[in-house]
Amino acid sequence: LISDLMLRFGKELDESVAVVQSRCDEDEFKVYREAVGFIMDEMLIKIMNPLYEKHPEIKPKGLK
Repeated sequence: LISDLMLRFGKELDESVAVVQSRCDEDEFKVYREAVGFIMDEMLIKIMNPLYEKHPEIKPKGLK
């Protein structure tokens, strides 16, 4: 459940970057992209990696 939720959040955040890029100026886009990168990094390091270390059977195939 948590793994699926984090993957969905990551996908939605990634898609939001394209939306911001198409609707905002370059400076706003860069700030937003950096913030999304920070959030995704935190999700990976603090939630997903520990979860997959403890429960490797739920790690999606193809995810390094």
